Amino acid sequence: MTDSSTPGSLYFITERDPFGDPNGSYVKIGLVRENETGRSSFDRLLEHQTGNPRILVVADSLTTTAPISELEASVHQQLARHRVSGEWFRAGGEGIRPFVDVAEAIRRELEHLHTHSSALETLAATEDTGEELLLDSEANDMHHEMVGVVRAIKERKQKLNRVALELQSLGGTETSDIEGICGHHYTNAGRRFDSSGFAQAYPDLISELGSSRIKSRFSLRQAPTLTPSADMELLKELCAAQSIAGSKPLKLARSSRAEALHADWIELHSGLHPLKQKEDLLEARMKLLCGPAAAVKGICSWKRTTIRTISQKELLPSHQELVDAFTKPTASSWSFKVNPWRPYRF
Repeated sequence: MTDSSTPGSLYFITERDPFGDPNGSYVKIGLVRENETGRSSFDRLLEHQTGNPRILVVADSLTTTAPISELEASVHQQLARHRVSGEWFRAGGEGIRPFVDVAEAIRRELEHLHTHSSALETLAATEDTGEELLLDSEANDMHHEMVGVVRAIKERKQKLNRVALELQSLGGTETSDIEGICGHHYTNAGRRFDSSGFAQAYPDLISELGSSRIKSRFSLRQAPTLTPSADMELLKELCAAQSIAGSKPLKLARSSRAEALHADWIELHSGLHPLKQKEDLLEARMKLLCGPAAAVKGICSWKRTTIRTISQKELLPSHQELVDAFTKPTASSWSFKVNPWRPYRF
């Protein structure tokens, strides 16, 4: 089993052009984990060379102390508009340099965040003192930056949701999927243990058999809010009213309108990543400002309290009847998803 927190290297494999063009058309961006003893980017190249008539070259690689899986996933998301298939991306006239620059910037942010990890883990494992610290200039500057980042994230998410609703509405009154662009996914009905309901009904058993953990909740003071536009609310109503004529959604062919909306969605989705990364780093810095305290006045709060919870495993086998009584059915449902890359010519 691989560990997603393991550091490692990110490699960029390109194809040597048969006509001597130094900029190959495609680049593969993948990882080698630090714990994969004896393996390197060159070993990965040999694996991919098998069965490939074009000569592959390790054009560049980055080593990081941050979790390599997180770096790879972040780079893939931010470069989604260039994705061709799997880990292969289409390089432009500038070659892979812009891709490496994106990866370098993400690596720096992740490593910066990673340096805070051990201190934050220690603080997150203990209850806060309840104290509220007084504002200073550093906290004020950090708060101003965080408010701007949160507003930018909310604005981008609102635009992202708007484009998704426009795609979903292309089917009119009928629930529809669009080839290679978006689709509806069915989730079967299931069963779920109602742990909160059980806790209210049997607090003594929670105390006796449950386990303790620290519940952590961070919140930004004076966080910005956005109001959805009237036409966006109309789109929501239209999509909510769509119905499935048969057992499955209608299949629609791609149109120029759908492809344009898909391109907009991918661009917005890709641009969300650097903002979220900046938010994560600022949140980590704010938590370090709080330290053992519960809040920084006017800036943020970081509540950490001990709670007791119980799982089905802890109740079994001594209280099977209670597990059965608090295991509730969940309804089947359809969810709408947009493909985060374009599996068609662009």
